[in-house]
Amino acid sequence: MAYSRRREFAADAMAARIEGRDAMVGALQRLKMIHEGGGVLDDRSAALAAFKISHNYGNWFASHPPLDDRIRALQGAA
Repeated sequence: MAYSRRREFAADAMAARIEGRDAMVGALQRLKMIHEGGGVLDDRSAALAAFKISHNYGNWFASHPPLDDRIRALQGAA
């Protein structure tokens, strides 16, 4: 999972180079708003939960880094 999280940061950095850092930060902030606001991104069967992004078990087992960490990484990038 650590490798997957590292790849996610690299993908964010690449997207920021292509689309612009502010656009990528804005997209992650909107995603965070939807996630925290109770908005449903995917309401399909609970049986599919293992394939969805989840932070229920902390960062150790998460396949994606927390959105706040991803936003901070982009904001700190030159």
